[in-house]
Amino acid sequence: MVTLRDVANKCGVSISTVSRTLSNPKSVREDKRIKVLQTVNELNYQTNDIAKSLRKGKTNTIALIIPNIILPVFPVVTTGVQAFAKEHGFTVILSNTDDDAEQQKEIIEKLRKRMVDGFIIIPAENSGTHLKQLKKQNVPIVQVLRRMDPSIDAVIVDNFKGGYNATQYLIDKGHKEIALLNGAKMYFYKGRFEGYLQALKDNNLLINNPLIKHDANGVDGGYHKMQQLLREGYHFTAVFATSDLCAIGAIKAITQAGLRVPEDISILGFDNLDIGSMFIPGLTTIAHPALEMGYSASQRLIKIIQEGRILEPETIVMKTKILERETVANKI
Repeated sequence: MVTLRDVANKCGVSISTVSRTLSNPKSVREDKRIKVLQTVNELNYQTNDIAKSLRKGKTNTIALIIPNIILPVFPVVTTGVQAFAKEHGFTVILSNTDDDAEQQKEIIEKLRKRMVDGFIIIPAENSGTHLKQLKKQNVPIVQVLRRMDPSIDAVIVDNFKGGYNATQYLIDKGHKEIALLNGAKMYFYKGRFEGYLQALKDNNLLINNPLIKHDANGVDGGYHKMQQLLREGYHFTAVFATSDLCAIGAIKAITQAGLRVPEDISILGFDNLDIGSMFIPGLTTIAHPALEMGYSASQRLIKIIQEGRILEPETIVMKTKILERETVANKI
């Protein structure tokens, strides 16, 4: 490997002159600067980023830790994180936890030894205690999509408002018997569920517990919970599914039962995954800005890193909106 000393010896200058030429070229006399740069190119000298990082105490590397690379929303967040990081000269290391708190803790500890400057985390369930410990150790950290600890920076959406607006939209379309297919006991599904309940209450509609099905995770969960609803025989004209994948599974169960969407049962999802727009019929959904959330989380983390101190925690709450497609019929 070519070293600074090799370049200096070839040019007949000091090592410090070579170093200054590479870090602050205007501080070196022009004739020496030209000679050093020509020699650097001739010898194909590569800067030692590791040594430079050790001197600065920073690596310009951040870690993005997600629960599952397969689920479509997480790659969108990843794209947003990488976009801002790249604009500001940072590299992103991506790790997958399988939504396991212990695995998340292990990954974080390993990456800290590799001197990453900070972490963007879509936290695993029940990982709040570990995140709190990182906060106490002044580790730069930002939560995105999920917020397990309100004392740590986060970029999220208002899930309660999203769930409320979804249910209100169905009510405004004339639906009064609205089933709910809700995901596992994640805090954001809890918010969407509470929004659903509040919209029913505000419109003086009956909360019919048999129409509420929890643990409807992904396509399979939506499919099986919808089959259960149809077997039980309770009357409903619309379904709010708290994820798009769940909604797509529900549509499959409805069509297999010989019913039509939206003529017999209307469906509204949550997430605005690309698959929803390609699905036939196109899925009406609550959209959250996953790309912008990743970008904003990256922006916040890099600001903390560049400030060199832990800032007062900030929670950025982004808005959702309804994207109307073809899976909701008007009952008025």
